[in-house]
Amino acid sequence: MTEVSVYQLVRPFAWIAATAFAVGFAGYLAIGPGEPSLAHGPDAPVMASVASAG
Repeated sequence: MTEVSVYQLVRPFAWIAATAFAVGFAGYLAIGPGEPSLAHGPDAPVMASVASAG
């Protein structure tokens, strides 16, 4: 019976993970991070004006 190392068990999953990361990162670079205002949420200016009015 042959001995199986951890490296032999993990290697296929490492290739899948590396491929998925490369595809995802390439998609992120192709699309771009988006508008900065989208990261704050749609109600950010409204909430800022309400907070300053009170």
